[in-house]
Amino acid sequence: MDWWSSLSVEVLGGVATAVALAVVLGLSRARSDIDGHDTQVADLQEDLRRWLRDRDRLATTEASKAKGELASRGQLYSGAMTRALIRPRRDALHEWRDEATRKRRAYRAIADAEGWAHSIVRASGRPLPRLTLDDEQRGILAGWRAPVQPPGDETMAPSPVDDPTAPQPRT
Repeated sequence: MDWWSSLSVEVLGGVATAVALAVVLGLSRARSDIDGHDTQVADLQEDLRRWLRDRDRLATTEASKAKGELASRGQLYSGAMTRALIRPRRDALHEWRDEATRKRRAYRAIADAEGWAHSIVRASGRPLPRLTLDDEQRGILAGWRAPVQPPGDETMAPSPVDDPTAPQPRT
Protein backbone atom coordinates (compact mmCIF):
# COMPACT_ATOMS: atom_id res chain seq x y z
CA MET A 1 0.00 0.00 0.00
CA ASP A 2 1.36 3.40 -0.85
CA TRP A 3 1.72 6.25 1.56
CA TRP A 4 -1.50 8.07 0.42
CA SER A 5 -3.62 4.96 0.73
CA SER A 6 -2.29 4.25 4.19
CA LEU A 7 -2.92 7.85 5.26
CA SER A 8 -6.50 7.84 3.92
CA VAL A 9 -7.28 4.56 5.72
CA GLU A 10 -6.00 6.02 8.99
CA VAL A 11 -7.91 9.28 8.46
CA LEU A 12 -11.13 7.42 7.66
CA GLY A 13 -10.60 5.17 10.68
CA GLY A 14 -10.11 8.24 12.86
CA VAL A 15 -13.22 9.90 11.47
CA ALA A 16 -15.27 6.73 11.98
CA THR A 17 -13.99 6.47 15.56
CA ALA A 18 -14.83 10.13 16.23
CA VAL A 19 -18.36 9.70 14.81
CA ALA A 20 -18.94 6.53 16.85
CA LEU A 21 -17.67 8.26 19.98
CA ALA A 22 -19.93 11.27 19.32
CA VAL A 23 -22.95 8.97 18.93
CA VAL A 24 -22.15 7.09 22.14
CA LEU A 25 -21.62 10.33 24.07
CA GLY A 26 -24.79 11.83 22.56
CA LEU A 27 -26.85 8.82 23.62
CA SER A 28 -25.32 8.87 27.08
CA ARG A 29 -26.07 12.57 27.46
CA ALA A 30 -29.61 11.99 26.16
CA ARG A 31 -30.26 9.36 28.85
CA SER A 32 -29.24 11.87 31.50
CA ASP A 33 -31.36 14.62 29.91
CA ILE A 34 -34.35 12.30 29.75
CA ASP A 35 -34.16 11.62 33.48
CA GLY A 36 -34.21 15.37 34.08
CA HIS A 37 -36.99 15.99 31.58
CA ASP A 38 -39.17 13.26 33.09
CA THR A 39 -38.65 14.82 36.52
CA GLN A 40 -39.60 18.25 35.15
CA VAL A 41 -42.82 16.84 33.65
CA ALA A 42 -43.65 15.14 36.97
CA ASP A 43 -43.11 18.48 38.71
CA LEU A 44 -45.45 20.22 36.24
CA GLN A 45 -48.03 17.50 36.86
CA GLU A 46 -47.75 17.94 40.63
CA ASP A 47 -47.97 21.73 40.31
CA LEU A 48 -51.20 21.42 38.31
CA ARG A 49 -52.70 18.99 40.83
CA ARG A 50 -51.85 21.28 43.74
CA TRP A 51 -52.96 24.42 41.92
CA LEU A 52 -56.39 22.95 41.08
CA ARG A 53 -56.96 21.64 44.60
CA ASP A 54 -55.93 24.95 46.20
CA ARG A 55 -57.91 27.08 43.75
CA ASP A 56 -61.00 24.93 44.26
CA ARG A 57 -60.77 25.51 48.00
CA LEU A 58 -60.52 29.26 47.39
CA ALA A 59 -63.50 29.27 44.99
CA THR A 60 -65.58 27.33 47.52
CA THR A 61 -64.61 29.75 50.30
CA GLU A 62 -65.40 32.79 48.12
CA ALA A 63 -68.83 31.39 47.21
CA SER A 64 -69.65 30.57 50.86
CA LYS A 65 -68.58 34.02 51.98
CA ALA A 66 -70.70 35.72 49.29
CA LYS A 67 -73.68 33.54 50.14
CA GLY A 68 -73.38 34.44 53.82
CA GLU A 69 -73.09 38.16 53.13
CA LEU A 70 -76.09 38.20 50.78
CA ALA A 71 -78.15 36.04 53.14
CA SER A 72 -77.44 38.47 55.98
CA ARG A 73 -78.89 41.26 53.81
CA GLY A 74 -81.98 39.22 52.95
CA GLN A 75 -80.90 38.55 49.36
CA LEU A 76 -80.63 34.78 49.63
CA TYR A 77 -83.06 34.17 46.77
CA SER A 78 -82.03 37.03 44.50
CA GLY A 79 -80.32 37.30 41.16
CA ALA A 80 -77.41 38.83 43.07
CA MET A 81 -77.00 35.49 44.84
CA THR A 82 -76.80 33.57 41.57
CA ARG A 83 -74.24 36.03 40.20
CA ALA A 84 -72.24 35.81 43.44
CA LEU A 85 -72.14 32.01 43.14
CA ILE A 86 -71.10 32.16 39.48
CA ARG A 87 -68.30 34.73 39.90
CA PRO A 88 -65.83 32.52 41.88
CA ARG A 89 -66.27 29.72 39.34
CA ARG A 90 -65.71 31.98 36.36
CA ASP A 91 -62.65 33.55 38.03
CA ALA A 92 -61.26 30.10 38.80
CA LEU A 93 -61.78 29.00 35.18
CA HIS A 94 -60.07 32.15 33.92
CA GLU A 95 -57.09 31.55 36.20
CA TRP A 96 -57.08 27.85 35.20
CA ARG A 97 -56.85 28.80 31.55
CA ASP A 98 -53.80 30.97 32.25
CA GLU A 99 -52.14 28.41 34.55
CA ALA A 100 -52.73 25.55 32.12
CA THR A 101 -51.30 27.66 29.28
CA ARG A 102 -48.12 28.30 31.30
CA LYS A 103 -47.76 24.59 32.07
CA ARG A 104 -48.35 23.58 28.43
CA ARG A 105 -45.70 26.05 27.29
CA ALA A 106 -43.22 24.72 29.85
CA TYR A 107 -44.02 21.17 28.70
CA ARG A 108 -43.52 22.16 25.06
CA ALA A 109 -40.12 23.67 25.93
CA ILE A 110 -39.10 20.38 27.54
CA ALA A 111 -40.25 18.39 24.50
CA ASP A 112 -38.57 20.82 22.09
CA ALA A 113 -35.26 20.47 23.97
CA GLU A 114 -35.04 16.84 22.91
CA GLY A 115 -33.20 15.95 19.71
CA TRP A 116 -32.25 12.91 17.66
CA ALA A 117 -30.42 11.12 20.46
CA HIS A 118 -33.37 11.56 22.82
CA SER A 119 -35.67 10.12 20.15
CA ILE A 120 -33.50 7.01 19.90
CA VAL A 121 -33.50 6.50 23.68
CA ARG A 122 -37.24 7.24 23.98
CA ALA A 123 -38.00 4.75 21.18
CA SER A 124 -36.65 2.02 23.46
CA GLY A 125 -39.69 2.35 25.73
CA ARG A 126 -39.26 5.63 27.60
CA PRO A 127 -41.73 8.03 25.97
CA LEU A 128 -41.95 11.56 27.28
CA PRO A 129 -44.63 11.45 30.01
CA ARG A 130 -47.83 13.27 29.07
CA LEU A 131 -49.23 16.18 31.00
CA THR A 132 -52.71 14.93 31.94
CA LEU A 133 -55.58 15.48 34.35
CA ASP A 134 -56.83 12.72 36.60
CA ASP A 135 -60.50 12.10 37.44
CA GLU A 136 -60.40 14.31 40.52
CA GLN A 137 -58.96 17.23 38.55
CA ARG A 138 -61.48 16.80 35.74
CA GLY A 139 -64.20 16.71 38.40
CA ILE A 140 -63.05 20.04 39.83
CA LEU A 141 -63.15 21.64 36.39
CA ALA A 142 -66.57 20.11 35.68
CA GLY A 143 -67.85 21.55 38.96
CA TRP A 144 -66.63 25.03 38.02
CA ARG A 145 -68.28 24.73 34.60
CA ALA A 146 -71.61 23.39 35.89
CA PRO A 147 -74.59 25.75 35.67
CA VAL A 148 -75.62 27.33 38.97
CA GLN A 149 -79.12 26.60 40.24
CA PRO A 150 -80.69 29.75 41.72
CA PRO A 151 -81.09 29.12 45.46
CA GLY A 152 -84.56 28.46 46.76
CA ASP A 153 -86.34 28.06 43.44
CA GLU A 154 -85.80 24.71 41.78
CA THR A 155 -88.30 25.62 39.07
CA MET A 156 -85.96 28.25 37.59
CA ALA A 157 -83.47 27.18 34.96
CA PRO A 158 -79.86 26.95 36.10
CA SER A 159 -77.66 29.88 35.11
CA PRO A 160 -74.67 29.00 32.93
CA VAL A 161 -71.13 29.88 33.91
CA ASP A 162 -69.31 31.94 31.28
CA ASP A 163 -66.41 29.56 30.65
CA PRO A 164 -63.27 31.36 29.43
CA THR A 165 -61.70 27.95 28.70
CA ALA A 166 -64.37 27.05 26.15
CA PRO A 167 -63.24 27.16 22.52
CA GLN A 168 -64.08 30.49 20.95
CA PRO A 169 -65.75 30.56 17.54
CA ARG A 170 -63.49 31.80 14.78
CA THR A 171 -64.56 34.88 12.92
